[in-house]
Amino acid sequence: LKEALPNKKVYKAFILGFAFKGIPETSDMRESPTLELVESLRDSNAKLLGHDPNVSDIEVRSTGATPTTVEEGFALADAAILMTNHQLYQDLNISELCASRNQKIIIFDGWGMVGTSHIKNSQKIVYLSI
Repeated sequence: LKEALPNKKVYKAFILGFAFKGIPETSDMRESPTLELVESLRDSNAKLLGHDPNVSDIEVRSTGATPTTVEEGFALADAAILMTNHQLYQDLNISELCASRNQKIIIFDGWGMVGTSHIKNSQKIVYLSI
């Protein structure tokens, strides 16, 4: 993120998914790759926003992230990182969520589940996936 946003002193990263996996749904965060990501982003002075439909706000907050809604996370963040394959995230309309943004957002889809058909023509979205 620092390379992509070199002029920002502090950037906001919105992390979607704290549980180890989304399908089948679980609230279990043991061995979740999100925990390492959160630690790395915290060390780089990022302000962290987080969401998981199955993990409590208390547990999200315990990682150092501020719990938020999907809508607010996409509105406020410089980058959104999809870390689990929750059905809720598969059904997101990224273009709609980013329509009111004034600045670009970087979206990293760790599961390649959002697809790019509705994102390709957006000037506001930089989409990355595995």
